[in-house]
Amino acid sequence: YTRLSRVLVQGAYAVSVKTLTATLFQPTRQPPAIVIYHHADIVGGRFGSRIADRLLYNLHGADAVVVVADYWNVYLRARGLRNVHTIHNAFRPAKYVCEAEAVRAFRRSRALTGKAIVYLGTYKPGKGVEEAFHALKDLDVHLVASGGATSPGFPLTCLFLDQSELVCLLHASSIVVTMSQFAEGWCRIAHEAMLCGTPVIGSGSGGMRELLQSGAQDVCEAIEDLKPAVKRLLGDERRRAEQGRAGQVFARHFTYERFQRAWVLLVTRMCAIGDKQISAEISHEASQSTIVG
Repeated sequence: YTRLSRVLVQGAYAVSVKTLTATLFQPTRQPPAIVIYHHADIVGGRFGSRIADRLLYNLHGADAVVVVADYWNVYLRARGLRNVHTIHNAFRPAKYVCEAEAVRAFRRSRALTGKAIVYLGTYKPGKGVEEAFHALKDLDVHLVASGGATSPGFPLTCLFLDQSELVCLLHASSIVVTMSQFAEGWCRIAHEAMLCGTPVIGSGSGGMRELLQSGAQDVCEAIEDLKPAVKRLLGDERRRAEQGRAGQVFARHFTYERFQRAWVLLVTRMCAIGDKQISAEISHEASQSTIVG
């Protein structure tokens, strides 16, 4: 914080780009500031509420707030902000290509052969992995998660994977399930699954709904509806293939080139023109390079 304050007070840069939590600290002098707001992941209780209120208050002093989904644009504007801009996440589609033999080798090495794989996403608090597991545990499939270790005694296969192995798992899976219980910024794992051509069923919480609906994937809000939704999709190979293709076409439009154009436009224009004109130009730029479902 001391180094950050010194840089901002000295005005070494024309524009500063901050994370959301960095807005808790506001130096008395600073260059124009852009704050990246991914999602409102604030701890609960009275202390968490005070932090959330402080963050929201400080956001009003930012020259621009960048969100990754229209859900959060609407969310912040409903709370009085007018300097909000949507710039979606960026991906490199070439990194999600995987040869069939690599997928088969992955399945053999992880003992995931013989039946369909349903990937439940990253095992973290709030991601809904345990809820999804309990809903689907009676199905004759491999139920798999990735990331951190599961709770002691919890009977779920949780794999520690590097990026290339994760891509193999996404290709090997018949369905990816993302039943997040909190308001997601976007849900990158669902987007990555779509890049691999794998159909997704998700809760649609937060910005995830925009991703799933625009990419022709399934939204399942209630955990009690998850098992029937998974069974229907598992039993319809043609629908899985069509849904996978539709998701892949949509997901591939979120390129780094598109992301860079939007950010460069915002940074170079924010000090020179009004907020309304910036928003109009960014919206026009996005409309030229993405598909709206």
